[in-house]
Amino acid sequence: MMLTQDIIARLQHVRFVTPSKKRGQHKGSHVSLQYGSSLDFSDFRTYTPGDDVRQIDWHVYGRTQKHYIKRFLDEQELRIHVVLDTSLSMRDEAKWLFARQLVVALGCITLSHDDHFSYSYVGQGIPFRAKGSRFRHRLNEQVAQVVAQSNEPFTTTAHKALPKDRTVLFIITDGLEAISQWEQFFQHVHRSAKDIRLLVIGTDDEQQPKLRGDVALRDIETNEHVQVSLTDEQARSYTARYNAHREQLSELCRRHQIGSLFLTVEQGITQAIFQTMRQARWVM
Repeated sequence: MMLTQDIIARLQHVRFVTPSKKRGQHKGSHVSLQYGSSLDFSDFRTYTPGDDVRQIDWHVYGRTQKHYIKRFLDEQELRIHVVLDTSLSMRDEAKWLFARQLVVALGCITLSHDDHFSYSYVGQGIPFRAKGSRFRHRLNEQVAQVVAQSNEPFTTTAHKALPKDRTVLFIITDGLEAISQWEQFFQHVHRSAKDIRLLVIGTDDEQQPKLRGDVALRDIETNEHVQVSLTDEQARSYTARYNAHREQLSELCRRHQIGSLFLTVEQGITQAIFQTMRQARWVM
């Protein structure tokens, strides 16, 4: 299991914030960010924590003693898709666990509000498509079985695993491919959704390695072992290059109008969702 039941229960009160036009023809429980008399009234739904209290209909409360909010015709379902990087650089145990936890968390948020969720990764098409909270447990179990084993670079193959016509597309990756490869990849992604969000994950050791002296390192992609001698100067040089790469990736995202967040495994899934994404106004 990727997430505990306690975390899943907390996620049902989280909602996505997106300016994109809702896609799909079926009703969901996503609350429109645009309120006003210009919206056509449809019906009512039960108030849940996190809803705007200004939308509570107090006349209905007076008759029923229950809180309901107005639902409008533009409250169509969100169609959320996640594409997961399964290249060999993701095989670090802690990083891989965190990446899959993010997939499940985003799925639980989506499914809890009767919106449509799917995810994909290279070589498997779209192994999961569902709508409704009853599928959260299945998602949790299924994602736990996914293995990072793609021998091909994520940026050159992931566009094959992208669906079309989604409201929001999340990309979960460690972002280690060359900037030129990300440039080419970003030229494809807007075919899938207008609201695109890149989640780049890493570890503290990746950014600032603590090893010093003569050490044996294993290339996680080739499984080859190399004897190296690490000095403080070499570590600082590596960290500078690592940070420069992330800044270039962040700038590339801005140019392509792609949202981006850089997360560390050490943050943990609850901080990533309930603090970092909330502060970025990706969720509410």
